[in-house]
Amino acid sequence: MNQEIVPVEYCDAFRSVRAAKNLFWWLIAAAIVVQLAAFVLVNFVGVIDPLYGSAGASRTAQAADAARRWDDLLHWALPATKFLALVSGMLLSLVLLVAVKLSLVGRLGGVAGLISAFFWSLLLLAIVTPWQQVMDGAVTCGALYNLGELTKAAGKVKSDWGAKGVSVFDQVLFHARFVAFPLVALLVWLTVHRKFARGHRGMNLPRPAEVLPRQP
Repeated sequence: MNQEIVPVEYCDAFRSVRAAKNLFWWLIAAAIVVQLAAFVLVNFVGVIDPLYGSAGASRTAQAADAARRWDDLLHWALPATKFLALVSGMLLSLVLLVAVKLSLVGRLGGVAGLISAFFWSLLLLAIVTPWQQVMDGAVTCGALYNLGELTKAAGKVKSDWGAKGVSVFDQVLFHARFVAFPLVALLVWLTVHRKFARGHRGMNLPRPAEVLPRQP
C-alpha cells in the first residue's frame, strides 16, 4: 500500500517545487529586464536629461515635468526590482535545495542536474546581491543598482550631462557595469533553468495514468 501512495506524494511535492522554482526564476528575469530597460531609457532615450543634463539641455516646463515623473518612477522601480531579485534569488536557491533533497530521499533520479542547478543558483544569488550596500567599501558590486548609482556614473560619461574628455576605457567600464553585468546574470539565470530541466528529465516520476489509487 505504501509503495503505491509514495510515488503520488513525491509527484505532488515535486510539482509544487517546480511551480515555486518557475515563479522565483521568472521574478528574477523580470527584475533584470526592468533594470536594463531603465538603463536604455536614461542613457539612450534621455527621459531624465532635463533634470540631470547640462545647461544646454532642453528645460521646457513640459519636458521638466515629464522628466520628474520618470525620475520618481525609476527612483522607486530600481530599488524595488533590486530587492525583488535578491529575495527571489535566495528563495530560488532554497527551492532547488528542497528539490535535491526530494530527489535523494525518494530515489527519483535526476540528482546530478538538480545539484548543478542549485550551485548555479548560488552563483546567480551572488551576482544579484548588492555587495556595494551589503559591505561598506566593497571592491565589487552587484549586477543591479539604484537610480542614484546610475545617474552618478552617467554624469561622468554622458556628453548631454556635461561630461567632457571621456575616454574609451571609461565608456567600456560604464557599459560593463550597467549592461554586461546584468546580461551575465541573465546567462547564469538561463543556465539554472537548463540544469533544472536536465534533472527533471532524468527523474522517475510516474505519469498520472500510471499511478494506482490508495486501497481502502
